[in-house]
Formats: sequence, structure tokens, C-alpha cells
Amino acid sequence: MPYMIIRHKVKDFDTWKPIFDLHATARQAAGSRGGHLLRNSDDPNEVIIVLEVEDLRKARGFSRSADLRETMVRAGVVDKPDIYFLDEADRLQALVDRLLTPDRAPQLEPVNIHEVFERARSLVLAEFSSGVEIQPDYDPSLPVLRADKEQLIQAILNVARNAAQALTSAANRARGGRESAPGRAHAPRGGGDRLPDRDAAQGQHQAERGD
Repeated sequence: MPYMIIRHKVKDFDTWKPIFDLHATARQAAGSRGGHLLRNSDDPNEVIIVLEVEDLRKARGFSRSADLRETMVRAGVVDKPDIYFLDEADRLQALVDRLLTPDRAPQLEPVNIHEVFERARSLVLAEFSSGVEIQPDYDPSLPVLRADKEQLIQAILNVARNAAQALTSAANRARGGRESAPGRAHAPRGGGDRLPDRDAAQGQHQAERGD
């Protein structure tokens, strides 16, 4: 089941909450099936909204809507929201825990970067099953890294989903809005231990080369 997670701080929770509740109709129209509202135990004005959604594409459109931005401003959101889209139940709790403790050190462990790319690749293909083809072209000489595996998966998902959306949107425009032909993207190849940064709204994470 897909999920949409929003994290942001508010000026005053008691002022924000009634406006959030009134916006439930708009969330339902965008495909939300309800969810959970969490507050950071160390900062009660930091909130995390976990929504179960019918369709990730619909949820992405809602996240970019003027209505949501205006509602956040009116409710007193005071920082740039972090917005995540997930379709893996086994990663949901780990990500929520990470959002609730954003200053926690990365959980470093030996990671095979090829496994990370394959996990991200399978998720993107599941989400864009009729519009994108990803052809693996990995460099087998890349060493094992010491990194936070979940952060790497999320970072690569962000980049890959943005690329998939750009491919399908460009194809639709070129065909006058008709169903797009599959686009192609290549998994990156080459040495080095610097990995793609996450979207600006979601921070930056770096991987460290292992011994």
C-alpha cells in the first residue's frame, strides 16, 4: 500500500491542528484513506503526517498543489516540509523513526551499492510500470561501502523517480498528451565513493568507502 509522509514544524500546534482537520476533505479528494498524526516528543511543534494513499501519482500532484501550500501557510508551517512517498511497508517504521530523530547519526554498515540500486530500480519500475525502462549497467569493480542503507535507497529513489517523471512527462508532451512510449534510463556506472545527494528538501547524506 502506498504512503505519503509529510514532516514539518509549525508555529503553534494548537493553532495548526484545527486547520489541518478542516483540510481533510481535500486530502480525501486527493486519494487519502486516512492515516496517523505524530508529534516529536522533544519538540511538540514538529509534526509528521503519515497518509495511506490510493495512488502515488495522485499524491504527488496533491503535494505540489497551490491549495496545500496556501493551507500550510495559513496554518503556520514555519519550515520547508519534507515529503516522502513510500510503497514498502517494511521501510515505513524505519523512516518515521528517522524523521522523529533527524539529528541521529547515520546507521553505518557494509553495503553493496549494486543491491541498493537494484532495490531502487525494482520500486521505480513497479511505480512506472508502463512508462519507463531501466537498463542496468553496473561497474563490478565498485567496492563495498560503509553507509546507511536506508538513506541510500531513499536518495537513489528520489533521483530515479524525478528522472522517470521527466521522461514520461516529456514523452506525453511530444505526443500531444497521448500515452507515452517507454523511456529509458541507465543505472550509473563508474568508480568513486560519492553518491547522488537527496532532494534539497530532504537533506544531504554521504556514503563512506569501507576498508
